Amino acid sequence: MKYPKMCASSSVNMTDGVQYYRGQNETPYIIGRQSSVAGALASMDNGQTYLFENGTSATGLIGRWDAQYAGGTIWIQTDSQEAEGKQRTMIRGCSNFDDLLELYLYVNVIKNTYPDFVKEIETTWTLAVGDVFEYNLPALKDEEGNDEPELYISNMTTQPFPPFLYFNNETNSLKFSPHSVWYQGHTYYFIIIVKEKHSDSVFYPYYCTVKMSGVKINPEVYFNFTDITFKMSPIDRYS
Repeated sequence: MKYPKMCASSSVNMTDGVQYYRGQNETPYIIGRQSSVAGALASMDNGQTYLFENGTSATGLIGRWDAQYAGGTIWIQTDSQEAEGKQRTMIRGCSNFDDLLELYLYVNVIKNTYPDFVKEIETTWTLAVGDVFEYNLPALKDEEGNDEPELYISNMTTQPFPPFLYFNNETNSLKFSPHSVWYQGHTYYFIIIVKEKHSDSVFYPYYCTVKMSGVKINPEVYFNFTDITFKMSPIDRYS
């Protein structure tokens, strides 16, 4: 929906602009604390609308307006690459005296990429039962330097996760210790995910494979089962 451009009784820039890195979690711009226009906001007795300067709704595209939180807050958030650049937004509302008021907030959406290892990593390993192997992951670097990089290990949907894998988050190392013959001949999968600490969308998955050498064990052969035939006599209360 597009709201027509009107001749406002009062237009105020809340700030010279705020910077926001694309994909970050919601960032609050609390009007009463971060600007001097709280009085003008309070004059919008008939409600407020969050818009782009061209009159289209900004809600969901660059964030959302919350009139209740801390007396009025714009929550800035977007994952869209198309939003990168300067976005001209405003809070528009009317007073009970039919004065149209506009409070402008320019949001500079900055390009943001996922953090990554400083050098290429291994993603495939071939191991044998009894091996104890530790792989130290390289350091992580966030190119823009706007957030703290982090990583975690995840399973791959519908694929077996290596039960002998241990991740030390203090040293960022993977330790493989396949100690059981039941692992041999199997292939296992997991994911190394690198991401920004304060984002759920700025991340990259490394798909990893662990191949166990040897032949899969057939339990019936391995345990050397013996068939036993026996006959039981009837059992009653006097048995």
